[in-house]
Amino acid sequence: NFDPMISLCVFGAEAMHKQATTAERLIKAGGVHENNQVDHGAGFGALS
Repeated sequence: NFDPMISLCVFGAEAMHKQATTAERLIKAGGVHENNQVDHGAGFGALS
């Protein structure tokens, strides 16, 4: 019962989580504006 769409969603969520972690590091370093973090949060919400 392997569903490729489910695994694709899981893979996408993991990829976005890694992207968020990278973004958080940049924000802490002062390299990213706050509104970029908001946009990312909206994208992650739409994914789930």
